[in-house]
Amino acid sequence: MKRYITIAMMVATSVAAMAQDYTDIERFGRNDAQGSARSQAMGGAFGALGGDMSVGDINPAGIGVYRASEFSLSLGVNTTKANTSSDQKFGSPVNGIGDTRVKLMQLGGVFNTSLIRQASGVVSHTFSIAYNRIADYDQSYTMHAKNSSNSLLDFFIADPSADNIYEGGLGWDSEMLFTYYEYEEPRLDADGNPICDANGDPIYDTHRVNVDHTAWDFPLENDDKTEISFDDKYRRRKIDISRHYRERGSKGSFNVAYAQNIANKLYWGVNIDFQSYNFKRNFTHVEKFDEEAQYGAPNKFRYNSRLDQDAFGVSFGAGVIYVPMPVLRLGLAIHSPTFFSVNEVYDTNFRAGMETECYPEAPFECDYNVTAPARGVFSLAGVIGRLAIISADYEFVGYKASKFRSEDNGDDVEFEQMNAYLKEDLKNVHKLRLGAEIKPVQILSLRAGYKMQSSPYADDLMYNDYKNRDITGGLGLRFSNIYLDFAYVNHKVVEDAFILPGSDYYYYDASPNPYKMENTSHRVTVTFGYRF
Repeated sequence: MKRYITIAMMVATSVAAMAQDYTDIERFGRNDAQGSARSQAMGGAFGALGGDMSVGDINPAGIGVYRASEFSLSLGVNTTKANTSSDQKFGSPVNGIGDTRVKLMQLGGVFNTSLIRQASGVVSHTFSIAYNRIADYDQSYTMHAKNSSNSLLDFFIADPSADNIYEGGLGWDSEMLFTYYEYEEPRLDADGNPICDANGDPIYDTHRVNVDHTAWDFPLENDDKTEISFDDKYRRRKIDISRHYRERGSKGSFNVAYAQNIANKLYWGVNIDFQSYNFKRNFTHVEKFDEEAQYGAPNKFRYNSRLDQDAFGVSFGAGVIYVPMPVLRLGLAIHSPTFFSVNEVYDTNFRAGMETECYPEAPFECDYNVTAPARGVFSLAGVIGRLAIISADYEFVGYKASKFRSEDNGDDVEFEQMNAYLKEDLKNVHKLRLGAEIKPVQILSLRAGYKMQSSPYADDLMYNDYKNRDITGGLGLRFSNIYLDFAYVNHKVVEDAFILPGSDYYYYDASPNPYKMENTSHRVTVTFGYRF
């Protein structure tokens, strides 16, 4: 008779793998044009209007519209929450976790030099330096699935090289997980009788068997002690899955711009944009059987990963605004790709049961470069004296030209395949921003706006229901040289979320239908400004 005495899940070679993929490019390229309260309240549609501290990130020619110097500060309170629904028969809704924070949205100054009584030629020179928050990455949520027949370990088996990194990331390279169990068998003589020691106790020999699959596929036995076939035992396993994400980070723009006003008809400007980027993700995946595993095998495991990214980038922009008639303004701006230098730290750990724990020897750290997408903005605005404004911006974002590059920008063989995947996985983005402002009285302005964008993900990536839109509103008060602006932004992103890797990316069909993630944020921003 065999006596099963132990089982363990081991990592033969735990080497953290680089975790770059198309979701990184989406974050590096994200630009939500947040900034001042006035800009936010009008949906960020300021490309043809100018005269706002946030415009340097949209159309640097808008700085030339200023007729005086100005200082402004904007603070925002942002609340985010993620929720979802699922059509999976075993799925349950995501638990959204609310998160409220006070953030610096904008800070800067504009310095204008107007030429006295100059009505033609160069009317003024304007220089600005400003910080604008242009992206937020904060969100936390937990997904659950009950009675699943699939496991994250299926991915470990199907793709042990971890060449393809899905959202959440895997951090182990080749020779991944293997499972072994040990058993003791009585030593027998030639006649098949047990051999005993001096005390008359049977002598046992210990044997170790490596199992090709994981502990979740550990051999089961029928009542008659015959082994159950792999397919039957696999279908018997019902797993409860829980997956938790916590993400934090932002992207800020330090924008330096110069613009000229020529005859109050043509404005042109250039800028250099320094961007700071930080992103942190902690990810925990837990699986547990609804029954105890046999032979002492663990009936649950926990997989954790941590990703920290810090980056600094630079880009350049140029734009013009043309006023063919007092009621019409046209704008055009081009922004170069942003060239980021990235430092990334990535590590993982794996725990099965209460005793077995596997860590990489040390967190994996690497440096590389990212070319984030270039942008083009075309703008149109109608101005009715000092009574009303209607404006619209169309923005094109060239995600398909984005790429990863090695730290020295030299031979990019290591990123060659990854960049080929980016061209397949991403598509160019189209954004539309609309805004309006009316002045019922001289000191009061009422504003509203709307913003939407297309999906950055290719149609075959199972992100078919992607939606991204803002509904905005606000008001402004003017008191001589001082002004106060208030804005409210309802931001909503709807996209697919997966509790397991899917067959569209990987060798093994481990993912059921996706969850529909709805990430909603409510942001209130207040801007204080002083003109001099």
